[in-house]
Amino acid sequence: MKIGCVVVTYNKVELLKECISAILNQTLRVDKLFIVDNCSNDNTSNYVKNLIERHNNIYYYRLEKNIGGAGGFNYGLKKAYCSDVDYIWMMDNDTIPKNDALEKLCNYINKLKWGFLCSNVRWIDDKPCLMNIPSISIVWNEYVKEGLIKVESTSFVSLFINKKIIEEVGYPIKDFFIWGDDVEFTSRITTRSAGYMVIDSEVVHKMTLNQSTDLIKEDKSRLGRYFYAGRNTGYIVRKKGIIAFVKNIFRTIIMLYKIVGTRNQNKISKIGVVLKGFVFGLFFNPKIEQVSKKKY
Repeated sequence: MKIGCVVVTYNKVELLKECISAILNQTLRVDKLFIVDNCSNDNTSNYVKNLIERHNNIYYYRLEKNIGGAGGFNYGLKKAYCSDVDYIWMMDNDTIPKNDALEKLCNYINKLKWGFLCSNVRWIDDKPCLMNIPSISIVWNEYVKEGLIKVESTSFVSLFINKKIIEEVGYPIKDFFIWGDDVEFTSRITTRSAGYMVIDSEVVHKMTLNQSTDLIKEDKSRLGRYFYAGRNTGYIVRKKGIIAFVKNIFRTIIMLYKIVGTRNQNKISKIGVVLKGFVFGLFFNPKIEQVSKKKY
C-alpha cells in the first residue's frame, strides 16, 4: 500500500511550512508528496526547492498562473493518479493534520466499502471549523459505533480516496476555479459509494476567522469570488433536479433581500455579483475530465 498526498498552495508559505511538517511527521508515512503551487509570489518556491534537497519523495509543480483551488487539485490528482500510489490524501496549504490523522484514516481501508474518507476538521480553538462541516447523510449514524459518520459531501480539507475511484467518477472540475469543486467531486463519489468522516482523525484548518462565507460582511476586494460561488452552485443544483433548482432560486432571492435590507457596504456591487453568478449558473456546463493513461 502506497499513499500519496496532494497539497495545493498559493501565497501562504508560513502555513505551508506547518502543513508540510505535519505531513512529514505522521505516524504513518506518506510515500509521495505532490505540491501544486498556483504561481505564488512569496517565498514558496525557494522553501519547497530547499525541502526537496532533503527529501526525495517530494514533487513540486509551480504553475504558470493561478488556476484556483479547483484547477490545482485537478492538476495534482492527475499527477498522483499517474504515479504508483494506491491512495491519495488531499488538503489545502492551511490544513495542519494531527500526527496520527492519516493513520486513523487508514485504519478503515479494509473494514468496509467506501468511496472516500474525511477527517474531523477543527479550528485553532478546537471548535468545529464552520467552513468544513460535511453534508451529513440521513442515515449518518449507521457506523457511528465504529467511529464513522456517514456524509454525502465534504471539503478537500483532508480528503482520503482510493486512486481507483477516479477511474469511475473522473477528476474535480477545474473550470470551477474556486468554491464548490470539493462538494461537487465528493457528491459524485457518493453516487457510487459511501463517504464517511472518521471522527478521531483530526486536522486543524488555520483560517483567519472561524466563519462560513458571508457576502453581507465581505469587503469589496473579495466580492469577485462570490461570482464563482453562485455560478458553480447553479451547476450543482441543476444536476440534482428541479427541487434543488427551485430551492436555489429562493436562496438567491433571500440573499438579495438581505443585501438590500441590512446595513452593509457596496450593496450595488454585491447585488451585481449575486445576479451575475445566478445567471451564469443557468448555462454553465463544464467538462468532467476522465482518466487518461498518459503521464502528465
